[in-house]
Amino acid sequence: MRPNLLTQFISLLALGTTTLIPPVAHASLNATCQFKQQRMPCNVVNQGGQWTIRWQDGITETYKELSGGRLRDKRGGIWTIYSRRNHTYLKHANGNVIDIFY
Repeated sequence: MRPNLLTQFISLLALGTTTLIPPVAHASLNATCQFKQQRMPCNVVNQGGQWTIRWQDGITETYKELSGGRLRDKRGGIWTIYSRRNHTYLKHANGNVIDIFY
């Protein structure tokens, strides 16, 4: 990834935006993700209104962007996006949280 893309991306997060939308389509970022206290490397991609999180253990989840800083997973679940500097998390109505650390 080009360093200026990462800098732009982190700048967006630092502004306190409620959505995590990389400034360039097809942006792909390597990160560390966590779900239910299990942390591992992951890759986060935003392409054409869709997010994809690829976990190191082989699990891939896709989410469709909705309005209001929300995503819908392939099972119909709605996740709200919260961002702060180098940490983004997705929170489901059932209390589940996916943390993404950049």
